[in-house]
Amino acid sequence: MSDEQIKVEMKDQKKVESKVLAICVNRRYSDKPSCGGRGSIKIADALEAGISERKLNIKVDRIICFGMCTQGPSMRLVPNGDFFRQMKLEDVPKLLDQLAEADKTVPD
Repeated sequence: MSDEQIKVEMKDQKKVESKVLAICVNRRYSDKPSCGGRGSIKIADALEAGISERKLNIKVDRIICFGMCTQGPSMRLVPNGDFFRQMKLEDVPKLLDQLAEADKTVPD
């Protein structure tokens, strides 16, 4: 088998999985802070719309709690990505730009 055939075969075997942006949407119905109580649900909605519009290979996963309630809304590109803390709805366009850059790192 030639080197070119091996490259084609290996490329065919690659399974490109989408990256996941995990967003805490936990809401506490008390006087304690929570990501959901600080707008993370609207942020998640906006991110899902923006990711779809830009056709990014990133999935939004709404989770319950990173354990950073006092620093929320919190989110993380998983696996092994940095945390984004104290996010606001107006931060979404900039975050989408960063996600678009991260999406480019997926091999062809």
